[in-house]
Amino acid sequence: MSTVTLVQSQNRTMLQHPPPSFLHSLPSRPVHTPERPSRITFSACEHGTSSMPQENLTPHSSKRKKRRPYTVDFLSASQECFIVPRCNTRTGVGRVSSLNCMRVTLIFPDTPFTFRDVTSPWNSRAHRTMASITLMVSRSLSLFYRSTLPSSSHCVLNFQQAPVIFIHLILVDFDISASPFSLAHLFLQPYFTSGGIEYREIAYNIVSDASGYRKTICQIIKDLKNSFAWERVVVGDPFARYSLDGEKHYAGAPTEDFLEGILSPWQSLLDHADETYLWLLCCSAIVNNSDSFAGLQRAVVHHKLSATVAFNAARFQPSFASHLLLAFTEQVLVECCPIGLAFGDMLAQAYKLGRHTDVFLLTPLVGSLKVSKFVWADVKFRPWGGFLPIQCPSCGWTDCWSNVLNEHKDSFVAAKGNSVIRARILKTIKDAIGSSEAAKDPCVMLPEKNLRKAVRAYYLDFLEDDEDRKAEEEIIEGGTKDTSAPDAVTVEMVRQREDDKPEDAGKYKTEFSGFDVVQKLFKDEFAEYDKQHRDTSNPKSMGQRTRLARMWHQAMSPEVKKELERVTGKWNQEGPPADTKDRYRTHNQKKMMEDFMDMVRRTMRLHVVILTAYDRGEGKAPGTTVWETSPQKAKKPFTQATKDNRKWAEHAQDRLANWLLEGEYADGEVSDGEDDNENNLPDLTVEVDDDGYPCLPTGFVSLKLKHRQQLVQTVFQKAYAVITNNPRALVPWGEMSTDSNHYFNSGCIPENVVIRDPSHLQKDTITAIYSHWKDHASHDMPIVRFVGYRQADFYDARTKKGAAKGKSRTKPAYVEVSSDEEGLLNKVTDGKSSSDEDDVEVETPTIPESSPKYYLARDMVPYLKSLSTVPSYHCLLTAVQKLPQRTDSKSRKQHLPVWASWTWSQAYLPQDIHEDMKTTSVALEHLSNYQFDSRGWGMVVALGLRLLLRQCRRAQEYEANKAGDDVPNYLGNSILGIQMGNQTEEKVVEIGAEVEAMLKDESLGLSIVRKDIEKRCSEKKRKLKEKRRVEEEKRVEEEERLAKEASKVDKRVRKSNAKGKGKRPAADVEEPSKKKMKASPSDPSCCSARDKAPPKKYNV
Repeated sequence: MSTVTLVQSQNRTMLQHPPPSFLHSLPSRPVHTPERPSRITFSACEHGTSSMPQENLTPHSSKRKKRRPYTVDFLSASQECFIVPRCNTRTGVGRVSSLNCMRVTLIFPDTPFTFRDVTSPWNSRAHRTMASITLMVSRSLSLFYRSTLPSSSHCVLNFQQAPVIFIHLILVDFDISASPFSLAHLFLQPYFTSGGIEYREIAYNIVSDASGYRKTICQIIKDLKNSFAWERVVVGDPFARYSLDGEKHYAGAPTEDFLEGILSPWQSLLDHADETYLWLLCCSAIVNNSDSFAGLQRAVVHHKLSATVAFNAARFQPSFASHLLLAFTEQVLVECCPIGLAFGDMLAQAYKLGRHTDVFLLTPLVGSLKVSKFVWADVKFRPWGGFLPIQCPSCGWTDCWSNVLNEHKDSFVAAKGNSVIRARILKTIKDAIGSSEAAKDPCVMLPEKNLRKAVRAYYLDFLEDDEDRKAEEEIIEGGTKDTSAPDAVTVEMVRQREDDKPEDAGKYKTEFSGFDVVQKLFKDEFAEYDKQHRDTSNPKSMGQRTRLARMWHQAMSPEVKKELERVTGKWNQEGPPADTKDRYRTHNQKKMMEDFMDMVRRTMRLHVVILTAYDRGEGKAPGTTVWETSPQKAKKPFTQATKDNRKWAEHAQDRLANWLLEGEYADGEVSDGEDDNENNLPDLTVEVDDDGYPCLPTGFVSLKLKHRQQLVQTVFQKAYAVITNNPRALVPWGEMSTDSNHYFNSGCIPENVVIRDPSHLQKDTITAIYSHWKDHASHDMPIVRFVGYRQADFYDARTKKGAAKGKSRTKPAYVEVSSDEEGLLNKVTDGKSSSDEDDVEVETPTIPESSPKYYLARDMVPYLKSLSTVPSYHCLLTAVQKLPQRTDSKSRKQHLPVWASWTWSQAYLPQDIHEDMKTTSVALEHLSNYQFDSRGWGMVVALGLRLLLRQCRRAQEYEANKAGDDVPNYLGNSILGIQMGNQTEEKVVEIGAEVEAMLKDESLGLSIVRKDIEKRCSEKKRKLKEKRRVEEEKRVEEEERLAKEASKVDKRVRKSNAKGKGKRPAADVEEPSKKKMKASPSDPSCCSARDKAPPKKYNV
């Protein structure tokens, strides 16, 4: 008796021939179904029986009986009851089967019979109703409702699975780590009673020649093609191996070349198969490494794989994937369900795998590749798909620090929108957890950097406000970004850290390279990158660190590399800080000079006399020293042998000191009288741009010090003329040196540099200023821009004109105007002069009343309020006015658009704002990201936002026929409009909320801030008092010492006069303040310069 089975599962029913091992367990009578079952009749067709083997058609009795239909009980014919596979008569006949075609009829014709057409997509509902249909049965069958065929049947139903082959790749000399791949083959083998399934284990060696491997695979494929047409190919486990060298480590990382080497010999078999699957039962290196994962994706597309499964556990255990692989065998290989639809149900059967690893499914799409990541998540154990770091990995206990978390829960929830208070709470929790005894337990896993993120995830369930929850989610998700990747380093990060140069002067003996600079500036980022790509616990892998560092540096963008080269040149030119140079010279100059002179004496028999000089600071003459090789036979060195030699040494030191004060020659070769030749004077002209700001001077490096000082003074003079509208206004150098923040824009001068009269600036200071100017010029920014001025220096044309009318028409004295001043006056005026010859008052054009500069010396608040009627803007303006008036240190390291300033004298924004959306977006981003905590800079940000809003409104209201002459033509083609206006208003709301939060934070922490301020003030007063006391003690001691020395000299003079009895006093009595050059025959001569005051004309 042969048995046919029928299944109904999830609204579909499929026939299946049971495996031989299940035949004995089937009942001998039909299973009863509910009332009034529909009955489907199966009868053999004429064309189907003609091709069937005779042994299957012969009845048990010799007398031929009347054919009776084979019946199967079924629950309801109105449901989907049969899946019609895609097949034809030829394919059915060609397979080893006893029945190729069957006819399905209904016992109850009035009941509709529906089926699903497999030729249509799985998600469609292509149903057909019919009383009779011819079916080709050649696909997979399943088991549910069972009934038996009578023994008098004239045929035996023998349905066959599609041929499938399992290819198990094994690396030579590596042990198998409990792979479940062979288990899937054993599970599927009973379904193939007549063959059609193969399992091949292939050993390969990635070190040896690949020709032997390809030859073996070609012979295997030749044998396989002779047996069946393999419709399904499953390749698995090519990397899950441990080495047999005595140490447990994985065999290596997969790459595109490696996959090409092991899969390309199988390509002919993969191309002829309908479905191909690749299982990568390996550790996380192939997925977590971006380069390896990209190579895997390219290999999947290249080899045309139907699906690829990978895992990202750091120490993946292949045995954990047994349930997933068996579910794949059952649902995909047996039931023919597409893997994309069945994968969710497959993971449900292997739910414990989710606690060990995430699963990646790579399936091809039209012209692309779909990568799906499946993450097991749980509210308590794995929120947001990430393991809770405060969970014990062995027992899953999450209450280790529940008392600490519950203690701060209410305060954390109450601090809505206050990031400062929540940061303090998180720090308190982190310190409490880190200092507890439970944290020292080795079974407890605490992350190095993400503990705060884990605590935020814990508190996330207690947040009731949606906006607050969303903000916390963004913080949690932002913490997962990889900041160690090469592309994470930006140009802005390089500029922010370029001053973090080494303080050890010994590191500057050799010039820095770009690779050296990036290792210094981004030391922490590379250390994290090194941990991700190398086993740092293994000392043998230390040699890979430099190679990884160079690969990390090479992977950076060209813009970052260019910026690193600029920083490299800056470090090599400036060297270490000045105080570091002084300390290094004090401790190492003598030894280095002696070693050098001894070396040249021994190797070349040279006698060396070296004259050195160094800067001792403002107001002091440079220190000079004479170094000389020790004489071998002479009693005294050259500089002390004779009186003329001593005078020559003193004179040389004086000349060197004067030369350093007056300036250095560019090439060191200056002929007599060259400085006095007017034809050889350098060009000290400074050009200005369209807005009047000075441009970067050319040929600055080749100038002498005094010419550089003059050029710096000219640059500041022209920049000051822009803001004052007065080219004759003198720069207030004295006030600038005491209150530079009032005059200068943020970042226009380098840090640790005090701007004073350029005639008093030293070479190092001027070099630092010029390097800073070059950096500004490379970013299309003014090299110097003033934001404040002296009230008396501002020139208002209307005020001057009104005052001139009341004056007498007395012709003023002639004043000579330089060509530069005349050009600037022509630039800021409209070229018109007074019609009266006697009135020489220069008339400048009226500044538009709608421009910010018009209100620079007036009340700015009414002007800002008149710019807009938007309520959110007025709220922002009100909040900004509540901020204190103080010096904002943050603003010096940030940048704003040029037009976002009270010095902007135009009624409309620049043309590029109206034509380039990228420029507009960058300007809006700079305004929204500008950090300020004072009223002054807050008003500047509010001004910039409102000017942008006004331009959007003007662009919408522009009409060419009604536009006046003062309206620019580019306003008609402006890209500004409603969209940019809405974005700007959103930024206004966000900044207003931040200012309100800032005000709340200041009120909450007012007592703490007040205490800190009082503590700092008291500390400063104490230090100042101590400093004055020490200075007073030194002064008293110095006076006493001088008095004692004077008394000693007087006694000696009186004693000498008494002995001489009228003789003249000695003329060679030395003054105590003078120094004599000492001779030392054994040691090199070291003659220090005298502490002399500089010439009067260079007095600082």
